Amino acid sequence: MHDGQCLAVAEAFATAQTISVANSLVIVVVNLLLVGILRILSKFQRFATRSEELSFVASRLLVSQAVNTGLIILLVNAHFKFAESLPSAILGGLFVEGFKSFDSGWYAAVGVGVCFSATMNVVVPHVLPLLEYYVQRPFYRVWCQAQATT
Repeated sequence: MHDGQCLAVAEAFATAQTISVANSLVIVVVNLLLVGILRILSKFQRFATRSEELSFVASRLLVSQAVNTGLIILLVNAHFKFAESLPSAILGGLFVEGFKSFDSGWYAAVGVGVCFSATMNVVVPHVLPLLEYYVQRPFYRVWCQAQATT
């Protein structure tokens, strides 16, 4: 292969990976916003017990994160027969240029992003509590000991 072709392939691969990671990070941020929004909305419903409120938040969060993380990505990248008969101006290529089945090309383009998003949804909510426990608290403890009078 010519060096220019190698560079073009490398740039295309880097661009695709960057878009995939950015897409996953946006999904994680939206899911974190959904948590906050659903908690705020649950306060307005004035549940009789805290258990009812937490049950409401958990059930709505499950559905909204599942739709945001997987279903939208799967639908956007799918190939539907009905979309072929519609004018391209209506959908703009949506549902037509996708994958017809779950094959290695689908996994490389779509599946990796879904898996990465799911992994990030598991890891990201625990980062701040871990930083607080392992970074902030030790510094605070040392500072309090330095300020203590003996």
